[in-house]
Amino acid sequence: MWLASLFLWAEAGLYRPDGAGYYVYLPSTWLDHDLLFFNEWQRLGLIRNGIPMFKSATETNHLGNHWTVGPALLWYPLFVAADGERAILPSLRSLPRDGFVFPYNLAVVTASAMAGLGVLLLGYRAARAWCSPGESAWAAIAVWFGTPLLWYSLRDAAMSHAVSAFGCALVVVLSLRLREKPAREAAFAVGLALGFAALVRIQNAALVLVPFLVLDREQRKLFLRSIGAFIAGGLLGVLPELVVSTILYGKPLGFVSIGVRAIGWDPWTHFWAAETLFSWYHGLFTWTPLALLAVIGLGALWRYDRRLASAALTTFAIQWIANASADRAFWSAMSFGARRFDNCAIFFLLGLAVLMKHRLMRVLAAACCVWTMLLFFVGRNVDLNAYQTFGELVRAIGPALSKGIGLLMFVPERLRWTAAASIAFCLLASAILLAAFLTLPARLRSTVTALYLAGMTAFLAWSGANGARRIDHYWPIIERSRAFAVVAGSEIGEQSLYENEARYLRRCGRIEEATRTEKELAALMQRRTAALRAAGIQAP
Repeated sequence: MWLASLFLWAEAGLYRPDGAGYYVYLPSTWLDHDLLFFNEWQRLGLIRNGIPMFKSATETNHLGNHWTVGPALLWYPLFVAADGERAILPSLRSLPRDGFVFPYNLAVVTASAMAGLGVLLLGYRAARAWCSPGESAWAAIAVWFGTPLLWYSLRDAAMSHAVSAFGCALVVVLSLRLREKPAREAAFAVGLALGFAALVRIQNAALVLVPFLVLDREQRKLFLRSIGAFIAGGLLGVLPELVVSTILYGKPLGFVSIGVRAIGWDPWTHFWAAETLFSWYHGLFTWTPLALLAVIGLGALWRYDRRLASAALTTFAIQWIANASADRAFWSAMSFGARRFDNCAIFFLLGLAVLMKHRLMRVLAAACCVWTMLLFFVGRNVDLNAYQTFGELVRAIGPALSKGIGLLMFVPERLRWTAAASIAFCLLASAILLAAFLTLPARLRSTVTALYLAGMTAFLAWSGANGARRIDHYWPIIERSRAFAVVAGSEIGEQSLYENEARYLRRCGRIEEATRTEKELAALMQRRTAALRAAGIQAP
């Protein structure tokens, strides 16, 4: 089912700016050997009137990028393989070696799809502790079709969510292994997985609680004896981003402060508790009702594994609170459902596996998957950035399905066979890499992973040093970017966020709140327009 999904629904392309922000590390370091990003931003049409959109020049004269380097580290082997494919195959030699065209883009899609498959396999493995093979498989298939994992593994695959879900699944599975083997190497492996998960998305750091919650008192004591190895693994896992942040911002944690400002505007000023779960504006339970069944299943999991259920429910609660408050845009902007719950994917699978013991629950899970897959196709002709009512979503189903379903349906027809060949090549490369990795003794796998991360950290540091010599070439853009940022006062365009919030509130009948948001927007635009006019700067 996973393989059929890949060849049916994989889609090339980059969602801007998020997908672009995660992707640009690849061509910038592999082809340009720098971390400047200005030419990649230009290539993607994100520099207008000489001013970069969404990001601005930093104190170190680089283009800021709070989107972390973590996903690129997982994509990198297949991206390099695709570069070789372009050079070897005659049919691809005419394509520019720019890092964006086929086969480069589809290499990233395939890598994210593999990450999605990894979530399913790791969850299946964990669920087998108390469920039959059939029950575990039903749960894995349901998570694939009934959560945003499929969308972010195949369609917006250049975003971080599939890789994030995979990293978090690794943390959970390796934490469970500590019950049997609380040795130093096992603690190091958990720390490495946790560091990588946080490297992909900083909010995944909340999973630091998981190894402590899944262990009983005696196991926890043994684990604490190896806490140094756990911390060392975590630091090594997150080290690449610390180096990149130092190059881009001049400080190792610069990406955190910039990222907090970039995920939304006025964080912690609103608490959208109900909206995050139940709103038709990308609510978790409305867009993916399977998640509601999964949370109920986590309660049932308490009978089989109380400590794991506690870790799962705690993680879910933390993510719920964070998504409801840390970002005023609770709908996550251009999002398929509640994408920011990606780190709970394996927990959803485990909860569902318990429910799959009952035939009625399988029927309900299938119905939930049908609804979410209908929305999957509706995404072809509905603006996911805007609020859609339940009725509007239902009315969009017919026109979406009338477009048909076929091989690589989201790829232009003239490119479909080329795309299929590129995906097949990447799958072959993945199989070779995985076979080589899995033939290693288990105790060496974390060592090899650590060496890869250390090597990539050194490569990123070299790229940053190499790019320092080219900064003068981009000086006009740097100066205009700084001037605009000083006057405009922000790196991101809050205008659309205000507009979407006001539209949502007004359409929900919350007129007073909508009016307040509209006044905030009017004041912002008035201040910004006056400042830009006084400075003689034309906005992008």
